[in-house]
This record gives sequence, C-alpha cells and structure tokens, in this order.
Amino acid sequence: AKVFTEARFASAAVAGRATGKGNLAGPYDALESLALDLALTGAALRMGDSTIDGPLTLRLDLAKPVAPERSGTLELGLSEARVAKGTIFQKPAGVRLEATTRFESAGSDEIRFDSRMALHNINELLVRGTVGPKTAQRLAFHIMRLPLDEAQALADAVLDVKAKMRHCS
Repeated sequence: AKVFTEARFASAAVAGRATGKGNLAGPYDALESLALDLALTGAALRMGDSTIDGPLTLRLDLAKPVAPERSGTLELGLSEARVAKGTIFQKPAGVRLEATTRFESAGSDEIRFDSRMALHNINELLVRGTVGPKTAQRLAFHIMRLPLDEAQALADAVLDVKAKMRHCS
C-alpha cells in the first residue's frame, strides 16, 4: 500500500550547473519514461521556506512524464549541500543526508507524494534496545543546534564515560 501526502507546488526556483546523463523513451508527444542522473554544482533550490545550497546529486525516474497519470521517484544526495526548512531544520554542508520522494498525479494540478530523508549521522546515536530512532533524531537535531563548544563538551563527556566507566560484576 502506498502512503501519500497531497501538496501543491505554486513555485520553485532552481539554479546551478548540471552535468550527467538523461534518457527519454518513447515518441516525444507520448513519452513513456524520463530518467536523469545528474550532479549539480553551485546548486540553489528554493521552494517556499525550503532551501538547498551547494553541490548535490539528483536521480529522477519518471513514468509517463507528459501524461496526466505520471509517477516516479526523485532521489537527492545532499551531503555536501546546506539544507534548511525555515528555522525548523538547518543542515550544514558535510552532514550526510539523502532524500527520496515517490510521487504520482492526483488530478490536473496536484501531485501526491511520500518523502523520506535519511540523516545518516543519526545512526551513530542509535543504541540498540536503549535509544530508538525517534529519540536519536531528536538528539541529532538538538546537537545540530548546539554551539560548537557545547557539542565538543558533550562529545568529550561521552568519550570520558567510555574511557573511565566499567560495568560492575
């Protein structure tokens, strides 16, 4: 079963230099598919209060791109880019992040989509059976908001516990 959230995109702005490859299948007026595998340098994407600045990779697989029933998948590699969603989420360059969106038409001017983001550094916070994925995500977002000196103090405290504490038997 597919889970989709409805959204309307009023406007989006994209800038940068793209290199890569693309593939079109079918006649121009009735394309069967469109596939793009691109690397964008100097990318600047804006949609509402969401921004992506910096290099990224983009992979798009689109079925029936000119038909009303189009559907597909968009994958973004955002590790080297700065990503922001207003003041709610700020990711600096160098933090591993991938985003995948599956979408399909939901009428003439609507697209239904399901988006997932994998912030890989969260995996470093997961402690099997102790800290779950939601808590790890909250911790990661909290750590990202910390000033560098406070984040360093937290890292030092974790290393101190590892070096000096032992289980009692």
